[in-house]
Amino acid sequence: MDTLKLECLSISVLGMDSKSYEQALARLKRLPVASLRELVGATSIRHAESIRGRPPEKEELARLLLSRYGPTLLAGRPGRTSPRLELLKQLEDAQLRSLLSQIRGRSVRIRNRQRLLQELALQPWVRGGRNNRSLVEALELPPLFAGQADDTPAPRSEIIPAAFEYHPLFRYQQQLVNELLRLLQTESRAMLSCYTGTGKTRMGMEVLCRSLQNRRSATVVWAAHKAELLEQAIDTLKRVWPHLTRGLALRVLRYYGGNELVECELPEDQINVIFCSNQQVVLRLRAGDPNLIDWLGKTDLMVVDEAHMALAAGYRELLSDYQGIRGETHRVLGLSATPGRSDLISASESAALGQLFHGCLVIPDVNHGHSPLKWFQKHGYLSRIDHQRLHLSSRLTARLRRQIEEEEDLPVTVLERLGRDPRRNAQILKVAQKMVSQGRRPLIFCCSVLQAKLLQDLMLLEGLEAGAVTGEMDLRDRHWILEQYRMRKLQVLLNVEVLTTGFDIPHVDTLMLCRPTFSGILYEQMVGRGLRGPRVGGTERCLIVDFTENFERFERPLAWQRWWEAWPKSRLDFLAHSAPEAWRTRSA
Repeated sequence: MDTLKLECLSISVLGMDSKSYEQALARLKRLPVASLRELVGATSIRHAESIRGRPPEKEELARLLLSRYGPTLLAGRPGRTSPRLELLKQLEDAQLRSLLSQIRGRSVRIRNRQRLLQELALQPWVRGGRNNRSLVEALELPPLFAGQADDTPAPRSEIIPAAFEYHPLFRYQQQLVNELLRLLQTESRAMLSCYTGTGKTRMGMEVLCRSLQNRRSATVVWAAHKAELLEQAIDTLKRVWPHLTRGLALRVLRYYGGNELVECELPEDQINVIFCSNQQVVLRLRAGDPNLIDWLGKTDLMVVDEAHMALAAGYRELLSDYQGIRGETHRVLGLSATPGRSDLISASESAALGQLFHGCLVIPDVNHGHSPLKWFQKHGYLSRIDHQRLHLSSRLTARLRRQIEEEEDLPVTVLERLGRDPRRNAQILKVAQKMVSQGRRPLIFCCSVLQAKLLQDLMLLEGLEAGAVTGEMDLRDRHWILEQYRMRKLQVLLNVEVLTTGFDIPHVDTLMLCRPTFSGILYEQMVGRGLRGPRVGGTERCLIVDFTENFERFERPLAWQRWWEAWPKSRLDFLAHSAPEAWRTRSA
């Protein structure tokens, strides 16, 4: 490994100066090799040894830990061990007592060393807190390792100013919006379906704003299952509202992340848009929250993002309660690139989704019965796809292979086994290095959290600027890593089903699919991360490197068409494909 290269990438990605980096590195290098190896992990060590042909040296281990954790090196509570605990072990008993006394604000007389270590190792981690600063100072680490003070949370309520640049809709988007507005005058529910990257959130927000143009008071609810999706929608609203409503005031309310709504926040003479987590709303409904029932009664329109998930119990309860309160005057707009259910679920599930939205599906009619994908690519809205298929043998036992055949699915045990396969990971590493050498910044979909961490360690040891995001991470740390990738400070971004929704970085030009799936929905979501074309700030072409049989199984992205082929023929005749009886499709 080029030690200087690893040092440079660590400094640039972690955002620390060289002096702070060297100070932290010197502190880690004082740990015994055995402690460093244990902190890196036996599996990562074995992987590195088998792939690189030699064990990592002491300085490589220290640099790897610093690159892996960065300023969060001391965060979290240890199981058997942790960087915090191992560093504390280097202090004398008197230093440990003095530190614990400083944290507690009173003299500590504990003499048992193991108890002192345990008390300090289990101290709550509060970013930028006084106790953190005391700990960092005692361990002779730079101040930034105490963490930045928690960001100020997004306001529960805010007024939208009229100060953003407005980008008019494309013609196909305008046609879809017009069709939806006409449809919602007579139908109580409808779904908009279009490819990932073609502006569903933007079109949904246009419908929302235009439906409120001549109103002086109204309430709209925008529901999603992830905070990232909701914040993305709020950002879109801020850029659209001022230009469509001639100075009308608008109040945005956040009903997720623990926020609560009170009656006074929904005045009668105000236009309110409530962005909510469907999980939180259902919990409050079950608890009989009178404020929630009151504002559902005032809701003129409900928008459901990623609406293919609307068959889940939480969403069905929300829609049922909303309809029960508003009756025939309730209006629901669903947004999804994939208006169907997993290929492995019975066809009746997809039909049930159509029935939930009263059979109204609005889609773009852009190519006179021919492939809509080719039209979107030809006009630069979507990138053209280059495909590279790499067959990797795996060490699956006969028992696991039989389990796949019997269940017609990929059990967690199989995905975890694939993620631990050193031969497979060695090939993935080799391809990632090649992609980076060509100036690409691949986005990698991994089989498991363990595989994401193993690959990140391998890439860091080989001098690649690699970051990994998983569902178990603190949201603030996840957002920070994504921002580093967005600013092109990371060469490789690994994830485990975290970036299938709520992720919008247009410059993605390379996808590495290391996670096999039998789900058409998951496949569409993964591929969709690289589909944004040059006309909307994306790339001309996107390379899909397939380490699985996903591409052979699903071929090209089909969006809504993927579910039509499995369902009975509908009344839609402008396409050559069949469509589900559950949908009364409308082209625009």
